Amino acid sequence: MRMLVTDLTRMREGTICVAGIDSDTGKRVRPVGTASLPAALLNGRDGPFDVGRIIDLGSAYPAPSPPEIEDVRVNIYACRHAGSVTMRAFVEALRAAAVRGLDAFGPVLVAAGRSGLATAEGTGACSLAIVRWEGPLDVSITPRNQLRADLGDGRIIAVTDARLYQPDLMTPHAGRVRWLQQQITSGEDLFLAFGLSRAFSQRPGEPKRHWLQLNNLHPAGARGWQVGWDDGRYAAS
Repeated sequence: MRMLVTDLTRMREGTICVAGIDSDTGKRVRPVGTASLPAALLNGRDGPFDVGRIIDLGSAYPAPSPPEIEDVRVNIYACRHAGSVTMRAFVEALRAAAVRGLDAFGPVLVAAGRSGLATAEGTGACSLAIVRWEGPLDVSITPRNQLRADLGDGRIIAVTDARLYQPDLMTPHAGRVRWLQQQITSGEDLFLAFGLSRAFSQRPGEPKRHWLQLNNLHPAGARGWQVGWDDGRYAAS
């Protein structure tokens, strides 16, 4: 199986999550191993994964568990970089995979917590969706140094795009966030890769939920924007 990488997500404790589009079927796919994927698998750290790359996953076996219907079991250390696509081809792939809004997750995606959106544990029509976004969007760093996206109507969700964090994958990269916000307002098409988290409780005693997060942001005009990319157009702070 070969996959075009569209989602490159930072997780806690130096781990990542990767997802993309099956090159043969056009369906969404998320490779998973027997444990969390270490950040060492990122491009720039001797690893194969970066946005816009084609990855040869080798043998892949479906391992769906709602809402994570996209999961495929692979030997993550056998994955290989097999090429890259042009920005035009990347945007065309996003457009072909795009769905109509957040309804793709099903009616079980509802308001939860103070301002988020979530599904109950084990529910949801899918866990990945690329949306051509036409509504308001503001990405910012909170006073608590958290990266958040305001979707309008009081909906605020976490942003986990690995490219928007410094190498520790914990500290938001303020310069990249400012640059990205400029791209968002440029008038180019904007594609957002949303995902549901694995189920967890935000607070002790609360039920586990799959929380909606913004995995990656893809402004159509942001050519070459990958993990290791830095041509001096923004500062780290």
